[in-house]
Amino acid sequence: MSLKKYLITQFWIALALAIITFLVLRFLSDAWQTNGWIWSLALFYISGGVFFAIYLNVMNKKQHAFANFFLLSTGIKLLLYLTFIVVYLLIYRSEAKIFLLLFLIYYVVFAVFESRLAVKMQKPRGNFKPGNKQL
Repeated sequence: MSLKKYLITQFWIALALAIITFLVLRFLSDAWQTNGWIWSLALFYISGGVFFAIYLNVMNKKQHAFANFFLLSTGIKLLLYLTFIVVYLLIYRSEAKIFLLLFLIYYVVFAVFESRLAVKMQKPRGNFKPGNKQL
C-alpha cells in the first residue's frame, strides 16, 4: 500500500469516527462534553501517517527488520499517546471520563487498522506455501 492510499484510507476512518462522535455528543448532557476528541483524532491521523511513511522506508531497506521496527514504533506511539493523555487531563480534568472513553475507542479502531495492514505487509509474496522454503 502506498503512503497516499494509506492516508486516504485513514482519513475516511477518522472522518467516520468524527461524524459518529459529533452525533453522539450532541445528545449527551453538558457533563459529558469534550473537545479533546478532535485533538485525539488529529494525533492518531498524524502519528499514523508519519509512522507508516517510516514503515515503508524500513520495508524497502530491510524487510526482515520490519517486525522488530513495528514493535518498537508501537511502543514509541504508546508513550506518545500516554504523554498526550496526561497533558490533556492535567489541563482539562473535568473531561476525564468522556475523553478517556473516546480515546480508547479511537485507539482500538486505529490499532486494528494498523495491525491488519502490518500483517498484510508481512505476508510472503509469490507462490509461497507452508512447508516450502522461500528463496
